[in-house]
Amino acid sequence: MIQIRIKDREWALEAWKRINANLDGPKHFGPDFNLEKPPGEAWWEIVRDDVSIGMTWVRRFTKGGEVMNCGRALFPEIRGKHLNEGLRPYINEAIWAAYPAARTVIVIVYSTNPYTLNWVKTTAPEIGVIPTGDSTMHIFLVGERS
Repeated sequence: MIQIRIKDREWALEAWKRINANLDGPKHFGPDFNLEKPPGEAWWEIVRDDVSIGMTWVRRFTKGGEVMNCGRALFPEIRGKHLNEGLRPYINEAIWAAYPAARTVIVIVYSTNPYTLNWVKTTAPEIGVIPTGDSTMHIFLVGERS
């Protein structure tokens, strides 16, 4: 069973620090990485079979929130166990419940994170590529509703 539970900023910050305990944050999450500030403006805990496996977050990509940029990260002890598979519909439903104006959900992955980039390329259509200096930003469409 998969649950996506809304959380507050305090929980998100602790989860963010735990997620990044053994990662190179800027490499995995892009140039705006900040260990002292969790990404996004809303956060959810990802729970699979009663085990907390990580977090997902969202922020407006457009001012009105019609397009939302979503991210996801797993706790260190969960990585490599394929427990992130099948989460997207649950995450999108949580976003749409929290942001009624949202119609599109995108994911941005930087070329400095090749593992995630290659994985996302197998699960979602790429809709844009933008050079950002030292890396390339890849934009994927992961959810739409009318």
